[in-house]
Amino acid sequence: MPTRQDVINFAAGPAGMATDVVEEYAKDFVNFQNLGMGVGEISHRSKEGTGIVNRTEQTLRKMYGLPDNFRILFMQGGGTEQFAAVLYNVYAHHALYNPNAKELVANYIVTGSWSKKALNEAQRLGFRCHVACDTRDLTGKYGCLPKESDLNYTPAGQTSLVYWCDNETIHGVEFNEPPPNIPKGAIRVCDASSNFISRRIDFSKHDIIFAGAQKNAGPAGITMVFVRDFILERALVPDLHKLGIPVSTTMGDYKLMADSNSLYNTLPIPTLHAINLGLQYMEKKGGLPFLEQCSSKKSHMVYTVLDKYPIYENFVDSSARSRMNVTFRIINQDLENEFLVGAEKLHMMQLKGHRSIGGIRVSLYNAITVEQTERLVQYLEKFGAEHST
Repeated sequence: MPTRQDVINFAAGPAGMATDVVEEYAKDFVNFQNLGMGVGEISHRSKEGTGIVNRTEQTLRKMYGLPDNFRILFMQGGGTEQFAAVLYNVYAHHALYNPNAKELVANYIVTGSWSKKALNEAQRLGFRCHVACDTRDLTGKYGCLPKESDLNYTPAGQTSLVYWCDNETIHGVEFNEPPPNIPKGAIRVCDASSNFISRRIDFSKHDIIFAGAQKNAGPAGITMVFVRDFILERALVPDLHKLGIPVSTTMGDYKLMADSNSLYNTLPIPTLHAINLGLQYMEKKGGLPFLEQCSSKKSHMVYTVLDKYPIYENFVDSSARSRMNVTFRIINQDLENEFLVGAEKLHMMQLKGHRSIGGIRVSLYNAITVEQTERLVQYLEKFGAEHST
């Protein structure tokens, strides 16, 4: 039976966690702070529970150098819940100043499955939507980023928000910087779920950032939302009804979550504690500069060997290649299956691509070390050399 040291977990999420963090969490799950109770047994409103909330926020603020005019919310429902939450909250904010807010248009930049899902949810909920660019319309597939000339926003004054997914986990496409020329007055919304805590962020170019924890931060169950203070200013519910603007669910209301310190209902404190342990561990390793350097190094190692051998097919433009999720195909299905079987024999697990597109997906989240990446590269080299002759 393999040990944790033997196995490399390349899962796209829930992803692997550092063994040091898992072991520390295991102790706290049995007996937290010598209370004689595990962290899963304490009240979210207790001194210890609120302490975990406050410490996690402080750790995130320190890591990112987060400006004081941003609030941090810990929410539930995953990134998928945020597809709707951002709309309700943004339109409630616009309605405070604009009686015609209902007519504003949500703009979506579609670069893969997750931004497409966000657009679909907005359309399902009845919001006015506009596709500023769908890169599949440009090339017939998802594998590139839009050029500045490809972006066709609705005009300033008519645009409620501009939404993009910073890293498309399924297709392996990652933005290098936020989209340019966003219309003045539009709220800039970024889904950073799968590259969160992997590089520094220019907060002057963002208004809302959300990220599920289960990629780089810890176990699934909590979504972290960074939101500018001014967005919490919004029209009252009766006024929203009069204007015909949908009202957020209670659990999706940013202001309610901010006013209650994310503790309006029972927050999964054990999950948040695991996240904070992971954040503190990463801070000790060198924080975001170190993580950014490592992620670039790991992905470069993998892309270099993929480009070396013709049996590997990567369909993502070099300028759009993700540091987090390296996606590729092998020239025929039999070889692809052989590759996956061989990888599992070497305890390299969960390399199969997403069910919607197949292929291979190598997820290089923070818990994957450079040394583990080298093991994969050695296998890619050996397999490529054997089957390219």
